[in-house]
Amino acid sequence: GNLDLYYKDGSGMCTIAVTEDSITAARYGTSISLDYLLQETILLHSALDEITKAIFDVDDTVTEADRLIILVEDDNAIDRARKRLPARTLTELISSAITSKNNININPM
Repeated sequence: GNLDLYYKDGSGMCTIAVTEDSITAARYGTSISLDYLLQETILLHSALDEITKAIFDVDDTVTEADRLIILVEDDNAIDRARKRLPARTLTELISSAITSKNNININPM
């Protein structure tokens, strides 16, 4: 199934698609705001955290066949996906600066 996420400023949308064989994320929008990009990055890092938990933080009594998610070919797939995203710490700092009342103004180039 798909999870479609629309951002409040209407500038972008993210679809997370889950199938038997994969979990993918796709961005849609023609004039995507910096605020949207920052929030999307935080969301995708959080999604990867939850996927990591579902894969690796499993009780030893649960057999591989009974697990919700299994990395079939590559244990480094999540790390590679995470490297394609902007750094989490920097993203969260910029996002909080944009949404705070501290008179900080960040303009995309």
